[in-house]
Amino acid sequence: MKMKYRLCSETVLIDGIRYDAYGVLASDEQTGVVVSVYHDVSLDRDAVCRIIDILNGCEVEICHFDDVIENELANL
Repeated sequence: MKMKYRLCSETVLIDGIRYDAYGVLASDEQTGVVVSVYHDVSLDRDAVCRIIDILNGCEVEICHFDDVIENELANL
């Protein structure tokens, strides 16, 4: 199954202040069915978009989805 990775966002409350937190949504490219979501990756939208570019560019399989995100976060 070929995956398509996209940006998702949600509002989080930290110490009484609202922030937009960005995550990654993984869906089946053919059907559009959401397979997995990695919430609250970062408050930095650009950093999450760079991770999504890597996921899509390398055609990362869903079994490696979490590992790639965690490895890239360690490199930020």
